[in-house]
Amino acid sequence: MYETIFLILGKLSVLVFFLTIIIIAFLSSIIAFNIATKKILFPRLFSSLIVLFYGMLKAVFRFFRIDDKIVDQTYIHVQNEMNKEKVKKTPYKDICIFMPQCLRSEKCPAKSFGGLVSCINCGQCPVGEAKKKSEKAGCNFFIATGGSVIKRLIKKYKPKAIIGVGCIYEIKEGLELCAKHNIPTYGVLLLKDGCVNTVLDWDEFYSVLEKN
Repeated sequence: MYETIFLILGKLSVLVFFLTIIIIAFLSSIIAFNIATKKILFPRLFSSLIVLFYGMLKAVFRFFRIDDKIVDQTYIHVQNEMNKEKVKKTPYKDICIFMPQCLRSEKCPAKSFGGLVSCINCGQCPVGEAKKKSEKAGCNFFIATGGSVIKRLIKKYKPKAIIGVGCIYEIKEGLELCAKHNIPTYGVLLLKDGCVNTVLDWDEFYSVLEKN
């Protein structure tokens, strides 16, 4: 009896192993195709599988000495392409914008409380102007100090769409979080990340804000 059980488990393990290899190869091929053609195949299936096999994919890329950030960048690109039309169709009053505090000037005089920075539009960095234009359009604009406050704000404001700015890790985590809440989200990546003196392509941000 035990021999039969172990035999079945062994066969199942081998089957699972080969299925995993096939799926990883499939995802790697889709990533390569997306990069080469800038087209997206099976976007929803791809997004779900890349989350499920994220660790393995990253390990495979590192094993072959390929920058594993490609996995995150591709996931973000696919999510953005899937969500951008929904974000465009969402009224501004139902959109929340989340900006990271690292874009502020090092001399920023604004105070932070409860995980949020209260921008006073002092003119020392572009964030104040972004806040002004976003709020003029009717959006809720927040400068967040961490991911936990974003979760709290989502529960409080219940946005129907989100525009988020951040590093690769923050955007990927944010897209996954919003997908669980069924909130269409567009992530704008920082050109240079870090804790301070980060850089953003403001033209890209305003293009998303203005729904171009």
